[in-house]
Amino acid sequence: MKAFKHHQVSKTLTVFLLATMLLGMAPTSPVLAGPEPPVTPRGFDQAQPNLVQHSATGKVSFLSVDASAPISTGAGLRAFDANGYENSARLFLSEHGELFGLRDQREELQMLRQSSLENGRQFVRFQQTYNGVPVMAVELNVQMDEDGNVITVNGEILPDLVLSTDPQFSADEIASQARQLAADYLGMEVDLVSVSEPELVIYSPQLLESRDGEARLAWQLSATVEGLPVGYRMVLDANTGDSLMAYEESWNALSVRIYDDGNA
Repeated sequence: MKAFKHHQVSKTLTVFLLATMLLGMAPTSPVLAGPEPPVTPRGFDQAQPNLVQHSATGKVSFLSVDASAPISTGAGLRAFDANGYENSARLFLSEHGELFGLRDQREELQMLRQSSLENGRQFVRFQQTYNGVPVMAVELNVQMDEDGNVITVNGEILPDLVLSTDPQFSADEIASQARQLAADYLGMEVDLVSVSEPELVIYSPQLLESRDGEARLAWQLSATVEGLPVGYRMVLDANTGDSLMAYEESWNALSVRIYDDGNA
């Protein structure tokens, strides 16, 4: 009787172990991740964007919303045209550009480039212009989803610009002046200095150098000496010829120095 009980217990244990092993070998259903939260475009006020103001201009320099609740720019302009996502970005800035310091985005912004990521994010970069003249180092970048809804806007705008864009100094006159200034900076004979074609720009000490001062019409150009690894990127007042900024550029990128209008 004892032997029978022992045999029965052993048999039961064997069946239990075998069942456990078979269960362990059986295929298991994969654990699926939950669905991505739906993207729900909203109006500007409903999206409750985070806003950061520029310390110098007081205008918005950064705007962001949650990617799952982007700011709608309208389904009719979702990049299905020759301008890609530029139209969606411009529509948003037409409605809300005043936050950033824009009066009329059509007149004040020139599209520089568009790019995209594999996840569908779209990016449009704009350069501020005034009467067709670019404002130095002043850009706005708009990030959107694949439907052209806005997620972030960052950059800066020089607001309330009022100045003449007709220079008193011609491009040839400013090039001659720049050659002499560069020769003095570099300690070289002026005949050894070459300059690039001057480009008319608007210079703002407020944005470029974080100091007070009115925006000025200026000529921007580079001065170089053949065989010398250092040159200057120069900004000269288009009405007085004064040096506003001069960047000492080392072609091996080891040093960059900036000179202001006091040559300091």
